[in-house]
Amino acid sequence: MAKKGWIFLGVLVCAIGAAGVRRPESKAGTHPRQEELASVLKKAGDYCARLDLITLHFVCIEDVTEKIYEPYRVLGQVAHWKTERNNFIYDFQMIRKGAIEERRVLLRENDKPLRLENAALKTQRFRYKYIVFGALGLFGADEQSHYRYRVEREETLWGRQTIVVHAIPVTAADSLYVWGKAWLDAADGSILKIEWAEESLENYGDIQAFAAGLKAKPDLKFSSEFQFYKNGIRFPSQFTMNEGYREESPSSNLRRFEKSELAVIWRDYKFFTVEVESKIIR
Repeated sequence: MAKKGWIFLGVLVCAIGAAGVRRPESKAGTHPRQEELASVLKKAGDYCARLDLITLHFVCIEDVTEKIYEPYRVLGQVAHWKTERNNFIYDFQMIRKGAIEERRVLLRENDKPLRLENAALKTQRFRYKYIVFGALGLFGADEQSHYRYRVEREETLWGRQTIVVHAIPVTAADSLYVWGKAWLDAADGSILKIEWAEESLENYGDIQAFAAGLKAKPDLKFSSEFQFYKNGIRFPSQFTMNEGYREESPSSNLRRFEKSELAVIWRDYKFFTVEVESKIIR
């Protein structure tokens, strides 16, 4: 069962849905700019409408670093784990003319130069795709009825004035939708950054099962940043994932186990086509 929305994140072992996970309750916002929320969401919906129907073609360098700790890392303790570190440099290409194509050429694996056409993403713990379209499942006009939105604060990011908005599914029936916290450009509604809620991972049940083996609860942190701007559309600059688990214990000093870290940087963009169909301009 796939999550609705363009972003996909999940442990490679098995891709199952997270239906049945209890959703957090949403409280009414008290931020002074809460009254401006409708205007901000309208701008975000219009931005997502442009993003949804965009025709594009670009290439860039995709720099992927994954660290896996065996059996796991506990900060503040004497090292008793092994660290497996891998770095992959890809020539990444995305084409969207109706259908979406993501293509990779593996240029380097660790210190070894390569040129492997049609390469797979070689991460072991997590995979991702369609990051550029991550905002659609959160702020698309057709999706907004599935969320409660709360303004948390204002913040300047990369010189832009943003409004930080927390999106929470209305009911457990909306479990097919990803959710989290986003930094929305106050001027045009574009999304600069998203911090995803761990429960919105497609296979959160597997995460919970792994945590149970550690007598812990999941404590995952992952986010997407969209710093590059072209023809009114934002493109990903960074994705980070920290796979951690918080110990369940009566003790007040609970340990945090870290299993893996993933850092992806996109750079050196070359755009061939970034066009939005004029029929959706409102």
